[in-house]
Amino acid sequence: MSNNFQNILAINASAGSGKTYQLTLRYLSLLFLGAHPSKILAVTFTKKAAKEMRERIAGTLMRLESGEIGEGDPLFVSIKEIYEGDIRLKAKQLLSKYLDSNNKISTIDSFVHQILRKFCFYASVRHDFDLFTLDNDELKSRFLELLRNEDKIRLADYLYSKGDTIDRLLALFAALYEEESDLEAIKKEYAGYERSRFFAASNAFLKVANSFYEMLCTLKPQKFAPRTFTSVNEFLKTNSFEKLIIERENLVSHRDYKSISSDASEAMFASLKNALTDYYKASADDTLAFLLHEFDWYKRAKESISKEQNALSFDDIAKIVKELLEDGKIDSDFLYFRLDGEIEHILIDEFQDTSILQFRIIKPLLDEIISGVGTGYFKSFFLVGDPKQSIYRFRGATPGMFENTAAYIRKRAHDRYEEIYLDTNYRSAKNLVSFVNSVFAPIYNDIFKEQKSASSAEGFVECVSCDGDSILKTVGEKITEYIKMGAATESITVLCYTNDDIEEVASYLGSIGIKTQKESSKALIDDENVRTVMMFLEYLLLTRLGRDARLARLSFLSITKIPSEYFDMFTMRFADISEVSKVIFEAIDYFGLANPNTIKLIELASSYEDIHTFLKSDAVKNEKKISMRMGGVLLMTVHKSKGLEFDYCILCDTLKKKESYRVRPILQLHKDFKLSKLVVSSKSAAAMLPDVKAAMLNEERMEEMDLLNANYVAMTRAKNGMCIVVKKEGYSKLSALKITDFVCGAKEFVKSQVEKQDFSSYKGTPLDVRFGKQKDFAIEEKSYSPDDFFAIDFGIAMHSYIEISDDKSSDVEALTYLKNRYGTVLGDKLNGAASLARSFANSALYAECKNGEIYKEISVYTDENGELKHYRIDFLAVFEDRAVIVDFKSSADIKEGYIKQLQKYKQIVQGILGVETKTYLVVNNGGKLEPVAV
Repeated sequence: MSNNFQNILAINASAGSGKTYQLTLRYLSLLFLGAHPSKILAVTFTKKAAKEMRERIAGTLMRLESGEIGEGDPLFVSIKEIYEGDIRLKAKQLLSKYLDSNNKISTIDSFVHQILRKFCFYASVRHDFDLFTLDNDELKSRFLELLRNEDKIRLADYLYSKGDTIDRLLALFAALYEEESDLEAIKKEYAGYERSRFFAASNAFLKVANSFYEMLCTLKPQKFAPRTFTSVNEFLKTNSFEKLIIERENLVSHRDYKSISSDASEAMFASLKNALTDYYKASADDTLAFLLHEFDWYKRAKESISKEQNALSFDDIAKIVKELLEDGKIDSDFLYFRLDGEIEHILIDEFQDTSILQFRIIKPLLDEIISGVGTGYFKSFFLVGDPKQSIYRFRGATPGMFENTAAYIRKRAHDRYEEIYLDTNYRSAKNLVSFVNSVFAPIYNDIFKEQKSASSAEGFVECVSCDGDSILKTVGEKITEYIKMGAATESITVLCYTNDDIEEVASYLGSIGIKTQKESSKALIDDENVRTVMMFLEYLLLTRLGRDARLARLSFLSITKIPSEYFDMFTMRFADISEVSKVIFEAIDYFGLANPNTIKLIELASSYEDIHTFLKSDAVKNEKKISMRMGGVLLMTVHKSKGLEFDYCILCDTLKKKESYRVRPILQLHKDFKLSKLVVSSKSAAAMLPDVKAAMLNEERMEEMDLLNANYVAMTRAKNGMCIVVKKEGYSKLSALKITDFVCGAKEFVKSQVEKQDFSSYKGTPLDVRFGKQKDFAIEEKSYSPDDFFAIDFGIAMHSYIEISDDKSSDVEALTYLKNRYGTVLGDKLNGAASLARSFANSALYAECKNGEIYKEISVYTDENGELKHYRIDFLAVFEDRAVIVDFKSSADIKEGYIKQLQKYKQIVQGILGVETKTYLVVNNGGKLEPVAV
């Protein structure tokens, strides 16, 4: 291992500083140092980021091999520091290994999903569980159904007293459910809890309170009329007694009670304060005991729904995997070894957004790496993130995760840990970077290091203050000004704090003739074309059930404006088709409803057996809509803008008149990455109980930090110019930054040379004819029968058998695997697929291939006109001087498309290996696979 490689490294990457580049460089460095791709776990937080990273790794290796990245390039120089050999030759070898490997570049959700699939038996989970998003309304109904009447009454009292809602309470329970193993220790404190403790504390306080009031009646009869209090709240709300007790140390410090101050009265007042303190403690214990009891009903409700549907959410999966590791049901070494090889290197992107639950799944690996470094093993840990961009606490991300993890590692491996701060911004122009430095450096203190801009452009920043009622007008004026000065409308982005603000801004801009495009968190069902398809499915279902479907038919026709004869002719084609994804595909194709959201609808429907189960589910309501950009000023929330960049940004202050925030009723405290305590928040109790005060102050600080981080994200999105529209007075999201009116830099705009075509008004028109398609890679469309689907499954099963069978695994094991996966679909015909696959093992071609190195189901990438294309080869045998490619077909057909496909494979493989390559199409000839040279 090179001395220039740091085993445990954290990259503190401010906005625009090249985080993705650092992640890619780290992965490539591991490859050049000899790490196998299957032993590198690279965790991203979106599927898109994982896909882009996989392609970036392959693309960079290709460019290194070709020499496009060569001497003088920073990446080449960095690799040269750790690898002394021929980088071009090594890149070629690594590309082949990388494409052939089962690389572990994925989201954390996908990673834990893979773990549970392999170890479901240990968790008492059925192997065929589905993934789903739990419907909150269904969960709420089930939870309330399970509660006894007395529990419902007390729950209503709790929600009323706390000003809380059932939805927020269930959100708390969802968070506690993820940390249930930690919650057990807290629940033990309340085991056997009796409400008599609370009533005793209430009675004790009332006894002192009535005595105190009796004294007041004696000393100040003109002000206090005799009475007896029967409830604590009744006393506390009378004459502002609660405020008196919690704010004053003694009676003499209050002007209204100074005259009655004496040793006796002060002693009684001190007893009253102590009694109230005891009451607050007892009340908090009573609340927590009740909520922990209610949590058990929540758990039963949630798990009963999951069991009925044989489905788990990603949060469920992460919780189960974490418990498998921490409860000792699976040894972590054994678990990670079973994941196609031991994981030796971890790379985690966007580490500031990691939750405690996610970190604890990774922690066993981290601990092993920390303890293993220096013992001869080449293992490493790498994290990259920016604490200043931690803005997803509301989604479960844990504030301070980057800093706390760094401290955890530093404490255990201080001599082997390094943290690097990237100080160059490659995104924004000079004036923008200087502005961010001036605003945030004094506020962030130690966690902020001033950035320098790598841009040669100056750029501009301006701040405009206005009255709250003039914000929309000001935003409109700025957009109009920028467009007149040469800015393209699609180069301007308006950032807002909420989706509601986006809707108001869009409405106003539309009223003054400025076209907009919105990116907000809408559901898939909000897409017009998706709703149209769902209406069509409803019509089909009603028809098949023999019910009156005329209303559904008329609704569909009124939306699509489709002639009724087209509709009736088309629906006749679905008499024998039960597969819902196939129905949706045909409807989209025929009625011209294709867009990214309807394509997503096909993918979503593919996991449902029929139309009825699909419509019954809430999948389309729970799935997020894909926002399509069709030209115009882009409107986006600050949270959604994270990770993106724009030419010109306008940050719009909140349109709210006041802040509606209040401290959550129950606060969760963590220590050493574990849930350690639950605190009942209360302003009154905070004045008397130090632990409550500390917890509430910490929560307020985190809320302030959330807003500060959001503003930092907002002000680091622009590349060339930024305008901040801030309120002069009243509630503002920007008040803490103390920004005043100013303009810095010249407003210069680059006009777009190509105007984007507007397709927003185009509607697809159904055709009763089919146009021709390229013959090379497509076949003529036709209607499918159930036999066609059977043939597809049969072919997939045959391919799977060939992929998993080798000299190391027995035929019995391979066949068992096939039965587990395809037995339900193929039944007795499964043996035919296995028999067909086995016939290739007895062929002369296979005997020849066994003398070489065999690869099955391998991925290869190639650069075609600047675009990275992916192909998958069924079977490849590599010899010293030649290679053999085999493509398997379960039918006897030799189609032109198959031949063209093999020619493409041959071209790619010869380019990678540099040896003569032969290609064979193996087809089904009377129940036996026979090779045909092509």
